[in-house]
Amino acid sequence: MLYAQHMSEIHTGHFRILGRSVAGESTAIVVPEFDCMFDIGCLPPKAFAIGTLFLSHGHFDHAGCLPSFLSYKIFSYAMLPPLCPPQETPTRRPITRRARI
Repeated sequence: MLYAQHMSEIHTGHFRILGRSVAGESTAIVVPEFDCMFDIGCLPPKAFAIGTLFLSHGHFDHAGCLPSFLSYKIFSYAMLPPLCPPQETPTRRPITRRARI
């Protein structure tokens, strides 16, 4: 499991974008005001509190921490957030099934 040690922060006036992207290693972007996260290649500090998770694709650097994220949510009896993979992601079926549990 890769915890995000450093996340950049951009203020756009109405919302903040917190993120980390290292090519081939990990990508995760959080927009706290929208209660969502884009990709989960690492675990930012607020990852477990997000409301919706969007996945751009299934490569490890974008979805590698998804199993840890789901395990934490399941074993802590927390509600799973909606998981939104793209149509072409081969993991769409298992993610959708897990989200229904």
